[in-house]
Amino acid sequence: MSEFETGLYECCKSFNKICFLSCCPCGPACIQAKAVSITQNNEHFYEAFAYSIFLCCIGSGLNRQHIREFYDIDGSLLGDICCHLACDPCSSAQEYNEVIKKSKPRRPTLKSAVNFYTSMAKI
Repeated sequence: MSEFETGLYECCKSFNKICFLSCCPCGPACIQAKAVSITQNNEHFYEAFAYSIFLCCIGSGLNRQHIREFYDIDGSLLGDICCHLACDPCSSAQEYNEVIKKSKPRRPTLKSAVNFYTSMAKI
């Protein structure tokens, strides 16, 4: 088991990210839902988003727990909920940064290749 590679308050290092997370009411939920969907092959974005919005810190804690289990990171559900109670934007940014750092490079799909060549043909 391991710990998160990024610190909880590292979101403050990026002015753009902290503005988005602090000023946009659904910003933390969007960022966390994207992180969860990346761990599930870009599926379940809306379910993760609904957890964060409708269940507030409990839903965000459940999403964080999923990310921890996926990457084998130490922690507990109670700790995850408390983390989101302390600073929801920072917790969501930490989860997103963790997923981006640990996600494998994606292989191009046939659909992305077709879209690329179609866009190149228009030029």
